[in-house]
Amino acid sequence: MRTVFLTAFAMASLTGGFLSPQRATEEGLKAEIPSPDYSKLKDVRDAKDWRNPMVLIRANVVEVRSRSLPGGKIRISVGKLRRELINLPVSAWPYGRIVLAQDPGPSQGDDAAVRRTHDETERILKALKVEADWWPPA
Repeated sequence: MRTVFLTAFAMASLTGGFLSPQRATEEGLKAEIPSPDYSKLKDVRDAKDWRNPMVLIRANVVEVRSRSLPGGKIRISVGKLRRELINLPVSAWPYGRIVLAQDPGPSQGDDAAVRRTHDETERILKALKVEADWWPPA
């Protein structure tokens, strides 16, 4: 009997059976965040009205804006973007898995660095199954 229990415990541990939902989704967004709800986006005409996270590309950094962040925004290396989006609460995603994304204007810095940051941001969003709604530079 003890062997059966230990085997069951080991299998559950290996397959994530004893992990909390938060822990089980550590590498991706929380399962409670649904696909994008486009009906909620139809009236958004200005970035100030956007309620989901925003991802603003800069040379070598990404600015993440969310009402859930202290101060409303942070600047991070693109390598930290995945973790930052994963850590946002479900309430930060009222439109579902979609972010407002924006590149800088053409004369806003190192074009090659901006391109690398843009490409890496897109890769991370795709891996997280998050859609990017790309807006023109402000």
